[in-house]
Amino acid sequence: MLGSGDLLMAAEKPLLQSDENAPIPLARSIAGAPPQPVGSLDLSSAAPADGLTDLLALPRQRRLFALVRGYKPPMAWSAHLLLFPLKTTPLPLQPLIGWDLLGVGLPADNWEALALGPRLGDGRSTVVLVSDDNFNPLQSSWVVVLAPRRTSACPS
Repeated sequence: MLGSGDLLMAAEKPLLQSDENAPIPLARSIAGAPPQPVGSLDLSSAAPADGLTDLLALPRQRRLFALVRGYKPPMAWSAHLLLFPLKTTPLPLQPLIGWDLLGVGLPADNWEALALGPRLGDGRSTVVLVSDDNFNPLQSSWVVVLAPRRTSACPS
């Protein structure tokens, strides 16, 4: 689905003209050409206040990592990492597996960036997550490196 020089993009929330619980549309731009629709992500398992914050394509594994977070004042954060299949389909892509990042020990904060990290000595890939303090003294900026355990949804 993705080649060198391709760009995959998605909106944080459903489009204004869409139903509030509509899937998040995905678009692909090949070598600078105008974006073309290529499917959508189903985030219905997320809380209503949650939105897509970052999207990471893993073309060799044919997977997409989606960082989804939400905020409810005064300081109620949520953050999830969802793994989707990477394929073109008219049906919304359903998550293969997901992780509640706060439930695995990450601090409740403004998680908003996702990137591939260094490969570990045992061959596992890592994921780097970053939060932003928004210049707020009650928040912190964090950089964490996660090493997921292998599951059937995460082949080597």
